[in-house]
Amino acid sequence: MVPVAGITAIKPRTTGAAKPQSSNGLVLEAWAQGYLVGSLVIMAAITVANMRKGVLLHKLILLEVCYI
Repeated sequence: MVPVAGITAIKPRTTGAAKPQSSNGLVLEAWAQGYLVGSLVIMAAITVANMRKGVLLHKLILLEVCYI
């Protein structure tokens, strides 16, 4: 394969995002994590409440929420 001019080598991925250093950034990060977990709990509760015998979709959704 012929190299294309102007394209640099692919850089390896970093291990993670930079952590916020200020207290405001940490508070924002904590609230965002809380909203994420809360939304997953609510989605799991709605899925369990709507489960019916023989419906595979609800079981797959619940499995996905539990896997995350």
